[in-house]
Amino acid sequence: SRISGQTTKRDFPTTELECKFSPAFVAIAALVDGQLTLDNCTRDFLFRPDVQDLLGRTTYVDSATGFIRVLTKEGETFESASRPVRDLIVPDESLVKFFACAEPIVGKERAVRINEIVSEIEQLGSVRELTALLTPNQ
Repeated sequence: SRISGQTTKRDFPTTELECKFSPAFVAIAALVDGQLTLDNCTRDFLFRPDVQDLLGRTTYVDSATGFIRVLTKEGETFESASRPVRDLIVPDESLVKFFACAEPIVGKERAVRINEIVSEIEQLGSVRELTALLTPNQ
């Protein structure tokens, strides 16, 4: 069972979409899987007994300073400052995230071409090729 708590001024996540915007869930996914990915923003992952157990023992408090503190059963405390969202994505991380999101929808070849077009968007004469590439595979 969960203790009461808030994540970004709303209840703990109960849907895949809420997982993506829940600081408490992000911390738990990182503890369980090492990072937050689309693979752990699923109902199957969210409702795993170990994830629900951790959510039940998680308290989230909005803080301007931003940090994550983990207290273990043994009484050890681990704390780390969290970075503002605007500083989380560096170009390499952004590309990895883009391909992880795009490839399942449009395929690798089209995702590569989309990335090429977007990287030179200022010189793009027409958006037709880009919009065609953005249509999911059928």
